[in-house]
Amino acid sequence: MDVSLLAMARKPWKRHKSPGYDEAADPSIDDKFAQVRAELMPNGPGTSFMSTSAVVVDVRRDEDFALFIFSWPDELIPLALRINLEDTSEEFYYEGPVHSFDEWVEDLAAYVMVSIDTGLAQRAKRIDRGEYIELIGT
Repeated sequence: MDVSLLAMARKPWKRHKSPGYDEAADPSIDDKFAQVRAELMPNGPGTSFMSTSAVVVDVRRDEDFALFIFSWPDELIPLALRINLEDTSEEFYYEGPVHSFDEWVEDLAAYVMVSIDTGLAQRAKRIDRGEYIELIGT
């Protein structure tokens, strides 16, 4: 594969916001975190995440980020994904413009589910954070 194509494939993509998207109407960071937490952990800790076999451990706030912490039934140390709550232009799963923060949250949940189901834990770089392993990259 051409090296430049490989570099492009790893480039973080930004989602295009619709012309009518009003960033001023975005919720505060606190409200964004609450909505992301509710979407990613609808049934509380210790429950399955969507249609995956992963178990939700917690969704925590770390400054302007949310940490989605999950585990596999046979894993001893939980894994975590860091989600930037300030940049809601990041594209996750679906293509097309984001019309609202609510749409971004739904897109985020789909990305997390698909990433977990398609081997993110195996292909991502890892950082040991003590009580969990943070997964970096896609």
